[in-house]
Amino acid sequence: MIRGLSQLNCPPKLRVPLLAALLAVALGISKTTASPMEAEAFADEVSGTALEVMTAPFPATATLTRDGAVELQSAIGTFHGAWVGQGTSFCLIFESGPVAGQNCVKIEERADGTFATSKGTELRPVASAYRF
Repeated sequence: MIRGLSQLNCPPKLRVPLLAALLAVALGISKTTASPMEAEAFADEVSGTALEVMTAPFPATATLTRDGAVELQSAIGTFHGAWVGQGTSFCLIFESGPVAGQNCVKIEERADGTFATSKGTELRPVASAYRF
């Protein structure tokens, strides 16, 4: 038999938060508690790997090199720029294109191997294909 909220044996002001927590557990909802990565650690992890940049209206592919270069390929063209990092701040610098100027974000790594930026962009490493 399921009890109603009024029948729970806990103080009234804890009933709603307790119910919300139980629903979150039952539905598999979790709050991200990851802290931003160090910019250098992010660069070490993704250097040489193509990343799908999932952002509207121009999804793109970005490739970073360890020496600070970045290439952004999209339907509207290919753009070359640079990246710099200090602490948890990761900045891309482009002289032209849809993201011209300096754009800085914080980056968090997700459990599934993707990354999320503080501006809501998702970054997905692109799987490599080998030919035999």
